[in-house]
Amino acid sequence: MEEKHNLCLNQLPEELQYLAAYARKYHLDNCEDDIDRAIEGLLSGELEDLAQVAERVLWNGDYEKVSRFVAVYEIFRYTDAAWLYFFFGLLDALELKFN
Repeated sequence: MEEKHNLCLNQLPEELQYLAAYARKYHLDNCEDDIDRAIEGLLSGELEDLAQVAERVLWNGDYEKVSRFVAVYEIFRYTDAAWLYFFFGLLDALELKFN
């Protein structure tokens, strides 16, 4: 199996850098259980914060930019790209509109 690399989030365009902190905070892998655990572990105020992030992504059209970024930094090669990708899985599981 090919070794995964980190630090691709440092390559995010400046307008997407705000998402890097969330990807690192939740560091979700490709497992539904990880997303379920993240939801169960949400602290007071986190849902509101995540809703604001989803709204920002929606209003700025950032999801399309993230999709292009993840196409370059593949989630199977870059651990932190997977974190970013599956962060959107968390938003989706929370039924927060971002796209």
